[in-house]
Amino acid sequence: QLAADALVGLLTAGVPWDRISFSSDANASLPRFDGEGRLIELRSGQIGSLWQQCTRACALGVPLASALAVVTANPARALGLTGKGSLGVGQDADLLLIDPETLAIERVMSGGQWRA
Repeated sequence: QLAADALVGLLTAGVPWDRISFSSDANASLPRFDGEGRLIELRSGQIGSLWQQCTRACALGVPLASALAVVTANPARALGLTGKGSLGVGQDADLLLIDPETLAIERVMSGGQWRA
């Protein structure tokens, strides 16, 4: 099951959005096994997977603010990353500038510096 589908299911079941977080194993190994437990494929996680699942969740009806919190503020809070997950004085100034119609990433700021 994809993370976006799981998010919709959790929200439908009444789990508060601020108690849900997505994380990424970007560049980590992703093994796939057959029914007997034999390795049939080994891929690596993609760095864009969180954004893909965030936008998919929006396409499935999750409000953008809730979908964003699941990949930003919620995991930052759970991990105690006080400089991450929100915008404000003293924060790390990491943000995405997105097209409001397509949710395509237009520019990226990391540590207060434009990267793309």
